[in-house]
Amino acid sequence: MHAEQYATLTKPEEIGELMRAIDGYSGDSSTEYALKVLPPVFTRPGELRNAR
Repeated sequence: MHAEQYATLTKPEEIGELMRAIDGYSGDSSTEYALKVLPPVFTRPGELRNAR
């Protein structure tokens, strides 16, 4: 079994750009809320989708 490599943001300016993009999202409300919850709780997207 091998570890999968995932893209990551490591520079503060990249993280700020992502957070501003999330803040400006105007699509589906459930997607908007999920995007806003992910960064502070550090969960994987699949874990958030399957959360109750």
